[in-house]
Amino acid sequence: IALSIYLFIHLFIYSFTYLFLHIIFYLFIYSFTYLFLHIIFYLFIYSFTYLFLHIIFYLFIYSFTYLFLHIIFYLFIYSFTYLFLHIIFYIFISLSLYLFIYSLIYLFIHSIIYFIIYLFIYLFTYLFIHSFTYLFLHIIFYLFISLSIYLFIYSFIYLFTYLFLYLFLIFY
Repeated sequence: IALSIYLFIHLFIYSFTYLFLHIIFYLFIYSFTYLFLHIIFYLFIYSFTYLFLHIIFYLFIYSFTYLFLHIIFYLFIYSFTYLFLHIIFYIFISLSLYLFIYSLIYLFIHSIIYFIIYLFIYLFTYLFIHSFTYLFLHIIFYLFISLSIYLFIYSFIYLFTYLFLYLFLIFY
């Protein structure tokens, strides 16, 4: 009888009390504390750090480097090569005074349209529309949706965002 009472007290009451306290203090409190700290330190701090570094190293440094190289190698070298060949084959080969004056006017108008208007259109479309569109999509698909259903949809949204951006860049 004493052994039965001891087994009942020890095995059932003590074991279920231990399991109940283990479930409360380990699974709920520890897990929610871990999840709360994970949300704070990973999603907020890591996401904003990633976005901040992404803005600095991609939008500013990469964009201005790309624009600088584009201005040097495309607008200046290519355009002056095109204008030089245009002057040789269009102005000097044409012998009449009418074609010579017309060519100078045409080249002057062509230079204004090509260098000034194209440069402003290109700066507006690339720096403002492309960069802010990319940032806006990145904030929506990376920060807000990843906070609510982070573990389930993170991979799909990440792939969808970059697939959309690569398709946008390809067709742009």
